[in-house]
Amino acid sequence: MDPIGAGLRALCLEDIDLVQSYPRGSEAPFFSGRTLAPWPNRLEDGAWELDGRLLSVPVTEPDRNNALHGLLRDRSYEATKTSGSSATFSTKLSPTQGYPFTLEIAITYELGASGINVKHEARNVSNSAAPFAAGAHPFIKCGHNPLPSLSLTSQVLSYLEVNERLLPTAERDISGGDCDIRFPRVLSSLSLDTAFRVSTHAPTVLRAPDGSRTELWQDASWGWLQIFLTPDYPSPDGPVWALALEPMTAPPNALKTGEDLIWLEPGKTWQGMWGISYFGAS
Repeated sequence: MDPIGAGLRALCLEDIDLVQSYPRGSEAPFFSGRTLAPWPNRLEDGAWELDGRLLSVPVTEPDRNNALHGLLRDRSYEATKTSGSSATFSTKLSPTQGYPFTLEIAITYELGASGINVKHEARNVSNSAAPFAAGAHPFIKCGHNPLPSLSLTSQVLSYLEVNERLLPTAERDISGGDCDIRFPRVLSSLSLDTAFRVSTHAPTVLRAPDGSRTELWQDASWGWLQIFLTPDYPSPDGPVWALALEPMTAPPNALKTGEDLIWLEPGKTWQGMWGISYFGAS
């Protein structure tokens, strides 16, 4: 684990890598493994409205003039509970001019027989309801199999068309298009930095030619999945292909649009779970 961003830095199951790792103490490439709150992905111009007031948060993606991945992506969390198979990382988000709420955030990682389960919790200790969304940013692997040779399958329902700032402009039907990954698609044939509305009844599957597979599942709290495929993930041997499968409770720009935001009442706690599992060749 990485206390910065309560990140998933590495994950192995019997010497099989299930996530793209990075060295201990180094910066997480492309926010690898980090948890995202109180919004995932982008907020246009770093600005949103609350009860008729315009609020602004720091623009952290200056080339596109967006606020990226919330307010806690670089926060150092405290390890508040550990055992032989689990660890909980916690922090408090204090009110700012751009987000005037107090949230207590906890991320629990628990190892299982086939991988890891991750529980997110957010408790509103403010005096008024707080708009909230969450995300995670794991880069998924299937052992030592070269990523371009793997196939990807996910029961996606639609995808978001975006502009040059990677902000949504329309929600599009998935059928038959380049983003249709409801049936296995070899990664070498895809180009993705795309948000999908997903069915949470079936996992997203990364499958190797020998039949082994890594699966990312998400419960009903996470209705969206950002898929990001890059050839530039740094490794000791130079840049490599890497695939981020990012469960999100709301789509990009949700703090501005309001779409699928969680309105967390004072004293209430939200919980959501996702996980990564590995299954060997049959």
